[in-house]
Amino acid sequence: MSLIIVIEQDRSRAERVSLTLEAEGWIVEIFQNLEAARQRAASNSPDLVVVGEGPDAAAAVTAFASGSGGPGAVVIGNAIPGADGSVDSASSDEQIRLTVRRCLSTLSRAAVEQAAIKAASSGGQFTSEDIFGDMLAEVEEEVAGAAEPGPQSTSPSAPLPAQTPAASASRTPGPSLPSSRPEPSPPSTEARSQSSVDRRLEETLSGVLGTPKVRKRPSAAKA
Repeated sequence: MSLIIVIEQDRSRAERVSLTLEAEGWIVEIFQNLEAARQRAASNSPDLVVVGEGPDAAAAVTAFASGSGGPGAVVIGNAIPGADGSVDSASSDEQIRLTVRRCLSTLSRAAVEQAAIKAASSGGQFTSEDIFGDMLAEVEEEVAGAAEPGPQSTSPSAPLPAQTPAASASRTPGPSLPSSRPEPSPPSTEARSQSSVDRRLEETLSGVLGTPKVRKRPSAAKA
């Protein structure tokens, strides 16, 4: 994502330029004088500098134009010699965006060519990633911004066709699957033994308790 510095003293014009360029997805930082812009560029080099009308305009072009070794300078207002591009201050927002985009593309290609020449002179290798990396990154950003998921279709699905009696009768039932219900396991030997003991004890107790005791009647006294 490109970083663009805007040097503009008038706040209303600076805000207009900032909103116009930010709508394109670029990062925009505004400074009201050349010295503040130079300090910012020293810590984080911009991809382009947009120069508005003001007393520092000519000096800003000299400091940031690509011909002077800078990143590139675009003037909004009266044309200044040495600038990489210019557009009238009365131009539309779209014309400003087109001018800035064209300058960024031109400067990017020029930087790639210079790097290729330097690599060739030093015997180094220069890959296609080095040549087209910046341009492909810009294209991917534009595509990612334009690709938004559309609304999902809410149309009801078509009903399934009704089955005819002949079609239903022609179907042969498949083999029945075994039931998943677990079968009861047979009682263990220990359980059967315990049950037998309990049953015998119960029979014994019932026999003992159920048999009434016979009381002996006293015998008659012998005469």
